[in-house]
Amino acid sequence: MKSRIYKSDDFESKADFYLRDQNTEYPLLDILVRESIQNSADAAAFDSKPVIFEILTKDIIPSDLSSHFPELSDYFSTTDRKKSIIIADANTNGLTGRIRRSEPESKTISDNYLGLVAGVTESYKRPDSGGSWGLGKIIFSLLGIGLVIYYSRIRKTNGSFEERLAATLFENTDESDTLIHQTNYRGIAMWGAEDPENPGKIIPLIDDDRDIDDILRIFSVERYTGNLTGTMIIVPCINEEKLLHQIKESVPENSTAPWCNSIENYMEIAIQRWYAPRLSNHEYPGPYILARINGKSVPDESGMEPVFNLIQDLYNQSLTEKENTKNDTVLFSNILTQNYDSGSNFKIGSLVWTKVTKTQLTRPGTVSFYNPYLLFCDDKDYSYSVENQKNPPIVIYMRKPGMVITYVDKNWTRGLQDTDPDCFLIGLFRLESDAELRYEKENKTHDVVSIKAEKYVRKNEKGDHFIWKDDVSVGRVRFVTNMSGKVIEKIKNAAGKQDMSVSNTRKLSIGRKIGNAFLPSNGFYLSRDKKKQTQTGYGGGSKGPVITENVFENKGTSVWSKIIVDTKGNDKTMILLVLNAENGTVSAKTWEGEKGIKTKFPICFKDITLKSIIGVNQSIEKTISSFSDRIMSDGVMISPISTFGNQITGFRINTPRSAMKLVFEFTVSVPDDTKLCPSISISTYSPKEGAE
Repeated sequence: MKSRIYKSDDFESKADFYLRDQNTEYPLLDILVRESIQNSADAAAFDSKPVIFEILTKDIIPSDLSSHFPELSDYFSTTDRKKSIIIADANTNGLTGRIRRSEPESKTISDNYLGLVAGVTESYKRPDSGGSWGLGKIIFSLLGIGLVIYYSRIRKTNGSFEERLAATLFENTDESDTLIHQTNYRGIAMWGAEDPENPGKIIPLIDDDRDIDDILRIFSVERYTGNLTGTMIIVPCINEEKLLHQIKESVPENSTAPWCNSIENYMEIAIQRWYAPRLSNHEYPGPYILARINGKSVPDESGMEPVFNLIQDLYNQSLTEKENTKNDTVLFSNILTQNYDSGSNFKIGSLVWTKVTKTQLTRPGTVSFYNPYLLFCDDKDYSYSVENQKNPPIVIYMRKPGMVITYVDKNWTRGLQDTDPDCFLIGLFRLESDAELRYEKENKTHDVVSIKAEKYVRKNEKGDHFIWKDDVSVGRVRFVTNMSGKVIEKIKNAAGKQDMSVSNTRKLSIGRKIGNAFLPSNGFYLSRDKKKQTQTGYGGGSKGPVITENVFENKGTSVWSKIIVDTKGNDKTMILLVLNAENGTVSAKTWEGEKGIKTKFPICFKDITLKSIIGVNQSIEKTISSFSDRIMSDGVMISPISTFGNQITGFRINTPRSAMKLVFEFTVSVPDDTKLCPSISISTYSPKEGAE
């Protein structure tokens, strides 16, 4: 490959400037995860397909690289193995766009190559992207010696494919051990092919089979083939000791954080930490993210950590767009604001919050409770909670890309009361990205600015996206301050009107009042006959999913059932427990809601087991027994629906868009002092419908 070593006249700033402009509150691996997944998500090629994201760690022999980077031959002379990181994605557009700044700019094709590789201070222009394609992207150079290799395969406008490969080096010239020693060296270098139109300048290698093959083979990775497009970012020779030290420094001494034992384990938690709302979430309104580390799915079959499952559930509920001011465990509210020139309110976001106990945040069947503050990389609140035996409230916020911005912005929790040591208040605010904000500039002409909420908060994020701030340069504009204040006000008001303490939630009580309100005078409950009974063929009609067989057996305080669900090509199916009433059926949501009994639904699932998928997999045997469990098998995901007290009253089935027949067994808990027996309903649902 040809190289260009940048001198004084080539760049305004030295590499030192970019290398210093990084967040120091979190380990570099957190910034790596946030930036690299955001790059992939922003470049999603399909609205209907998930973005595939993978991190690989590979041991290489540095001397294998010396022929490709002769300027670095002193460093690449060693044969001692060094660890490297490869970040790869698929179902993305790749490093598209111009390779020269002199070329005319396209209105439809993003300049991903210039933004990420050739123009470190460029700014990415998609309004719903994760933010700057600028200073935050220098993170890859901070992981090791400063060298980063970019390989990508793109689809051109004529339908053909093109491969591109280039490399950059950023290093601190204030240090004596730079890899390149030249006069006026600015700490920046680039490798690729010499530009025939601009001698001395570098463009990427394009469809260079020999060099691309040779370099990728060193890292034991394959080129993209077939219809695959995407990008690989290769960071050779990372400083693993430095990264591990940062990880261990991020948690207090004597705390239990087993994910800090290796960079791979840490990145598995970091992916969940920052992208729980979008990770393997079929209800995400757009391409969700399927993540892997060294071939292992994140989350694996055991699911995410319970607190990250909770965050995903809160996010999904924020999509429902339904005001729900009086649910004893999860509360939802629209956040409204006003523009300077209008007295009417409009929605700027959705707030969902809840209180959960340590038990609810413990993996089912284990005693493994990990403090949420540790999982959130919040050592200050962790230390405070341990010392004071009180838990500070947590409110996270995010915009369209589905990345958690921060867990520790006290501007969003100031004045909220701490909770008891066994209880955690966790809230989530999702920005209404398309809301139109208008404000008046404090200049001579008092210009009126109109801007989407998404763009407003994004342009005021730093390159690493760790906090929202108002744009103080334009005058008295306080949209972020207003949002955080309304969030605090909503939570405070709810706490004042009702007891949100988990320990004081209302007890289940079935009595004559309930019976008079909902239950029919006769014919409501099934016979107490202990024999197995069978129903066949009911559900959503000719096009909707159906239950083709339902075998059930009454066992006193529980009912055992086996059902076969035929999705009929629907990719989103919902199964709910219901009670038969004189005027139809009663769901848990109706029972517990404003116009219902306002007590816990009297029946719930004790366990749900996916036995098999007919014709696909005959022996799955995976079980859900708590609201934090998930089942993933053969492209199918089963997730529970929980209501009052986090008891399970239904489950969602996400499948590929093909007809599938799934065999389930489950047990339903029925109060021992009544003769209630459950029924089940089946339907399709849309992501905006959220939980039943």
